[in-house]
Amino acid sequence: MFYYMAAGLRLASAEEISGLKVAGDSDGSSVEVRFGNFNFNFSSPPLVEKPFVRFNETELYFEIPEIIKMGVRNGNVVEIQPLAMGKSQALNHFYSAGLTALWLQNNTIPFHVSGVLNDKKQVFLLCGPSRSGKSTTLVKLIERGFHFFTDDTATIEERGGIPLARASYPIMRLWNKTLENQRLIGREAHDFMIGDKGKFGFYTHDQFDDAPREIGGVFFINAQLEGLQLKSLSPPERVILWGKNVFRDNWIAGMNKGRLKFELTTALGIQVPAWEACRPRDEDTFDSFADMIAEKIHSLGR
Repeated sequence: MFYYMAAGLRLASAEEISGLKVAGDSDGSSVEVRFGNFNFNFSSPPLVEKPFVRFNETELYFEIPEIIKMGVRNGNVVEIQPLAMGKSQALNHFYSAGLTALWLQNNTIPFHVSGVLNDKKQVFLLCGPSRSGKSTTLVKLIERGFHFFTDDTATIEERGGIPLARASYPIMRLWNKTLENQRLIGREAHDFMIGDKGKFGFYTHDQFDDAPREIGGVFFINAQLEGLQLKSLSPPERVILWGKNVFRDNWIAGMNKGRLKFELTTALGIQVPAWEACRPRDEDTFDSFADMIAEKIHSLGR
């Protein structure tokens, strides 16, 4: 049996799951991950039916032709059936969709973020929609001496009035264009391909820190404006933007997590310093953009 951790959840699987952090085999409850053919039947009717996914508050069925069939129940069982494209491609969807279902079923909210740690082990998050430049900015900040925290998702909780983030899994996903615009990672060092559109996956086990870390600040990336600028955000603006960056936000209502989302995003909006980080989409400004963000982070520690 293999044991893993994913943002505080302990998982047990008879098969290896290469993109998760290995955990010890000590006693304790674990999410059971099963591989193989299965039939999924809902115990209660699905409340939401969308392309590729159907779910209610405690059960989710996810299927993409030729890639994966997956069922998630009660926050403690996952069934995965890899299809024609193989286990590696199936696991890509387990990391994004399967883990999200598990977190939500366990009353934990994931966010669509990348992030770095400073030398004080504070995490600084980068939020924004897909293709906004989160991962490229992440790599540029690591080039400037920050430490990898997460790429794509993290869960966030409030503990004793302090917002804490937990990294999801030790994988960095980078487009070919990003790899051409950095000096940190060689494209030939990639561990797997993601689909067939030029996105590469890299394991980051050797630098992965999944302990709960205090959030020092968040940068909401806006790649629609001209020029580079940082704009400090008010608490109401922060609340709105946190809400827009919940991962798989369109699952929240059907899983009955609306109140949980509201309470958490409100607390984050009040407690976490935040900036709108603006850059032009169609210009190569990532070095200057990362310099601007790095300077702001350094200034907070002075």
